[in-house]
Amino acid sequence: MIEFKAKSKCESQTQQRSDFVISSELKMRVAQNCPGYHPRYIFSSMSMGTSSESCNNCVNFVRGKCSKNLFDDIKETIRIN
Repeated sequence: MIEFKAKSKCESQTQQRSDFVISSELKMRVAQNCPGYHPRYIFSSMSMGTSSESCNNCVNFVRGKCSKNLFDDIKETIRIN
């Protein structure tokens, strides 16, 4: 007999936060390895803010997708290595 345990609301929220962190980290790693990465904004070294390479900061990342269709290939290359 197989028993299923329902996740509590807290466990579900923790998993969602974990997925978000993984997703953000993956976007950063993809951007760092992407030949099509071009930042939306260029900050000077005197700027108070910091800018990290991430798909979210790329001009080619529109509505959550890479307009050059590079994301999946780079993600797969990272996964293999």
